[in-house]
Amino acid sequence: MDRASVHTVWRNNVKGISERTPQGSRTTPAMRLGLTERPLSVEDIF
Repeated sequence: MDRASVHTVWRNNVKGISERTPQGSRTTPAMRLGLTERPLSVEDIF
């Protein structure tokens, strides 16, 4: 995979929308769209 693809997957599925919320209540863009129920881990992606 190239860098842009990895960054896009990380930004949409792993990284929370806001950096101010605690780690446990993190919501990702994919969760907002109903694509996943929880933030994915690196192990889930690879």
